Amino acid sequence: MRLNRLASGAKNVLAAGRSLDADGQAFGGVRVMVNCNQTGEAAGAAAWLALDSGADVAAVDTARLRATLKKHGAAVI
Repeated sequence: MRLNRLASGAKNVLAAGRSLDADGQAFGGVRVMVNCNQTGEAAGAAAWLALDSGADVAAVDTARLRATLKKHGAAVI
């Protein structure tokens, strides 16, 4: 499972959030704050794990990332 997307040609770049296209009226009915919080938390944790291990973000062990998120109270499915 890939939990991050790296920008083409860039290293150690994470983008969190959710992209969506909707008109103003439809956007009012979309709830994305929880999703943005979750992806932001995961990106931050992945960045910390990469820094802590001295590795690139792409080399972060996803099992360790999931365990770290769960340990700190994140809802991990």
